Amino acid sequence: MHRNEVVINGLTLEYYTSGSGKPVFAFHGFGRSAHDFEIFTPLLETDEMLVAINLFQHQGSRWSKTRPMTDSLKLDELQNLMQHILEILQANRFSMWGYSMGGRISLSILERMAPQVDKVMLLATDGLKVAPIYKFAAHTAIGRGVYRLLMKNPKIILNSVSFGKKLGVFDAKFHRFINVHLETKEKAKLVYEAWLIYRYCHPNLPSLAKAIEEYNVSFTMIFGKYDSVIKPQFGKLLSQHLAAPNYHIIPSGHLLMTQETIQYIVENNLWTNKSNAASPQS
Repeated sequence: MHRNEVVINGLTLEYYTSGSGKPVFAFHGFGRSAHDFEIFTPLLETDEMLVAINLFQHQGSRWSKTRPMTDSLKLDELQNLMQHILEILQANRFSMWGYSMGGRISLSILERMAPQVDKVMLLATDGLKVAPIYKFAAHTAIGRGVYRLLMKNPKIILNSVSFGKKLGVFDAKFHRFINVHLETKEKAKLVYEAWLIYRYCHPNLPSLAKAIEEYNVSFTMIFGKYDSVIKPQFGKLLSQHLAAPNYHIIPSGHLLMTQETIQYIVENNLWTNKSNAASPQS
């Protein structure tokens, strides 16, 4: 993949391209990178180009040093960034892939830019249900203050989740997920920064569904049956607003950036042939 970047108003957005043709923007999950999508390049049609974007504070995509992160990314800014890259690529229309947190970014873009979107495929997408802890930590001054204190000692959170696991409140997979993402002060800091920067990226699901149908966007969601982070039933929160819901449940956990997922997509023609909607599968 070839590295590129755009810098607008002090915001540096790094992205990688592969192939040529219509752009397929790809947004990775928290703590991961644009390179996750390298294994997905065989899914591209001959006239499609992968444009894998690193989210802010990941890899080479950096937030402005002179702008506080509490001055979060506005949806107009997100749309302008995408439009700027489209202009560089000399394209008007595009498609999207999104995984986990990157799915939430994709949904926000889709809600605003549906007239320009051809296809969207989301894996274990975030953004369908807003967790109360996220609302508190990202959208209230008190919550942000509490989280800043916890960042200095993430063991408080880890010990609380471990205690909750013993009580049966949290399962082993969620316990493992929290430990992976908050095991160090650096990782806890990245969680906080990502929450703040993208806190306005939460789509209105009825409005989003209306846009998908009005502009005939081919739209697919895939979830892991054993995912304890993004539960597969969350897909119903959006699909209930669609006349022809197309979401799939595969025998996997949260990590869907795998060859097994690609094989499922190929076998079910989920990217190259989007004419048949499907019900949830177990």
